[in-house]
Order: sequence, then C-alpha cells, then structure tokens
Amino acid sequence: MMNSLRKKTICTIIILLALAAAVLSGCGSSKSTNTSSQEVAPSGARVDYVAARPSPLRKVTREITLIIIVTNVEAASSQVEEIVQEVDGYIESASIWQRNEHKQGQFSLRVPVEKLDVVLPRLEALGRVDRKNISGKDVTEEYYDAEARRTTLEKQEKRLLELLDRAGTVKEMLEIENELTRIRGEIESQQARLKVLDNLTNLATINLELSTSKTLSTGLTPGEPLDQRIKAGWLRGVNSLINTAGELVVLFVVILPYAPFIAVAVYIFYRIRKKRQSKTIDK
Repeated sequence: MMNSLRKKTICTIIILLALAAAVLSGCGSSKSTNTSSQEVAPSGARVDYVAARPSPLRKVTREITLIIIVTNVEAASSQVEEIVQEVDGYIESASIWQRNEHKQGQFSLRVPVEKLDVVLPRLEALGRVDRKNISGKDVTEEYYDAEARRTTLEKQEKRLLELLDRAGTVKEMLEIENELTRIRGEIESQQARLKVLDNLTNLATINLELSTSKTLSTGLTPGEPLDQRIKAGWLRGVNSLINTAGELVVLFVVILPYAPFIAVAVYIFYRIRKKRQSKTIDK
C-alpha cells in the first residue's frame, strides 16, 4: 500500500513539474515576442532620423559686376567707401583715371554675402546702372572634400605620434618624424585651402566701374538732338582752341634754349642781306 502511495505521489509531482515547465515556456515566448517588438521600434525611429537629417551647408561664391554712370566719380567713390565700411567690408583695389574728357573709376569690393541685399541697392542709387551681372560658383564638393582630407590626415598624424612614443630605434624615430613632417604639410595645405574657400563664400566680390556720362556728340549719329550737337560742336571748338594754345606754349618752351643761336643767325642773315642791298644801290 505504501508503495502505491509513493508511486501516486511521484506521478503527481512529475505532472506538476510538467505543467510548471509549460507555463514557464509560454511566459518566455511571450517575453521574447515583446522583446522583438521592442527592437523594431528603435529601428524605425533610426530611419526617420536619417531621413530628417539636414543636408550639408551649400558653399557658393558670389561675384557681381556693376557699371554705373555718375555725375562725379570722386564724390561717388567716397560714398562707395562709406557704404563698404558700414557693412564691415573692405576695398580690395581701387583706381581712378581720366580717358579723353571722361573720368572713370574701377573698384574691387569685398562685402559679407548676407549684406548684399543692403549694399547693391545703395550702390545702384549712386547713378544710372548701365550694366549689372550676378554670377555664382558652387564649391560645396571641393570644400567638404578638403575638410574630409584634413580630418583623415589628422587621424594619421595622431597614430604616428602614438607610434613615435613606442619607437625602439633611432631609425624608426627618424622614419616616423619624416612621415609626420609630410602629413603636417598636407594638413596645413588643406587648412589654407579651406580658409580661402571660406573667404570666397563668406564675402561676395563686387567689380564696380564708375564713369561720367558720355554726352558729347560726334555729329555722325543720325537723330541726335540739335541742341546737343550745337553744344558738342561749341565744346569741341573751345577745346581745340585751348589745346592749340597749349601746344604753342609747349613749342615756345622747347625753342627757348635755342633762342640765342637763332637770334645770332637772324642777325648775320640781316647784315649779309643789308650789305648786298648797299652794293646793289652803289652800282
């Protein structure tokens, strides 16, 4: 009887263990299902982040050509200098000269790109815009290539410095130092290029030409107003007279050093001619 009781007890325990194992297995599968569902969510979030990531900032150079007709080139050039200084720009080069009867000035201006909307209208207000041209060049790829190249070289430099600390012989040290010198030169070259590109993209270039109005008529173009042609003819006549008088003054100055020799020659010629006239009268 005792043996049968033990057998029943053992069977009961085995059944209970089997049920417990089944329950634990079900819980484990549900947990793994929950875990897998939790792993899908971050992946989806990561895809959204990549899609929302902004593209690299564009690097574009700006160059503007302006030809403006003004009444006074000197006064306009002073205003140009004030305009550029007010926006923290600078004049890279400037020259003023006179061609025929008209003054002209050429300027190369560098102004912040974000100030172009302020600078251009003020420059155009100096006179009448004869020509305006705006161009740009995209250097984004060149800029980020140089930046990536510099980053890679800096990593190589860091690894070489670590190797230099562990170098065992003088030969190894010299070889590593030579390589470090080469890489440092390339890094500085890339840094200089990036600096140039930053300057070109942060500051716009304005090629400005100022000139006075060419109002004088040649008289050869049909349809020119009569009053304009009369005024042009009068001015040409006055200018020709002034130029002729100036040329005569210059000629007198050139001949002046030879005046004593010319006077002696004239006197000799006069005496010879007078003697000949006297002999003719005596005969």
